[in-house]
Amino acid sequence: MIPKTDILITFRSSAPYRTEGYLRDLVDSIVANTPKCYRFIFVDDDCDDIGRAFVDNVANEFPTSLLIRTHLQHWFTRATNIGLRQVRTERAIALNVDTFCGHGWLEELYEVWAEVEKQSNMPVGLVGSVRSCEEARRWDLTPNASFNYVTGHAWMLNMKAVQHVITARGSFLDESRLDMAHIRSDVEVCLLLNKLGYLTVRSFKSHVDHFGGKSWGLSLPTVNAIELGYLNVLDGKD
Repeated sequence: MIPKTDILITFRSSAPYRTEGYLRDLVDSIVANTPKCYRFIFVDDDCDDIGRAFVDNVANEFPTSLLIRTHLQHWFTRATNIGLRQVRTERAIALNVDTFCGHGWLEELYEVWAEVEKQSNMPVGLVGSVRSCEEARRWDLTPNASFNYVTGHAWMLNMKAVQHVITARGSFLDESRLDMAHIRSDVEVCLLLNKLGYLTVRSFKSHVDHFGGKSWGLSLPTVNAIELGYLNVLDGKD
């Protein structure tokens, strides 16, 4: 039996980068392919009027869901941290909006988690879906190396581990560096979890497809982070 699980989806849509269709497809895929054990947490990362109206309609379909709105655009790192503050389950799912969840996706993440802990006798910090039909293995561990980590588009998180990291530095993903505003913070937190004694795991058979580069409409590395106003992330406002 799958335990209750909060599912966090961070969302940004503003002209000319419209992502409402991805949100609709993702939510529909979860509803179709997931046991009824979840609560949605939506983070509207300063959408425009069209995006706000759309996510309002989606959230209203789920009476138990929680919708959080930021006052400024915060990108992946802080938007995820804002949502994680509202998680109330032992494990939580964090999904990019440009993902699609197939049959058995959540069950596979839980089963991989249990298998890894049983074999290793160590706590898991996160399991990420890195779907690969060619990969023969069910899963692998990511060692303490910057080129080998679990990408942040589809994570199952141990909330005790999340709290351990937050206690150590004040946030889960690192908000203190501009170069981690939208990417690289997933690399860094995997390495930190390893150092704190938690395993980070790639799950190859969980059916979560990732379209890549669509969640916020553009790729931050192509634009100066300060020009995007990311300094606002450091001002203490949500």
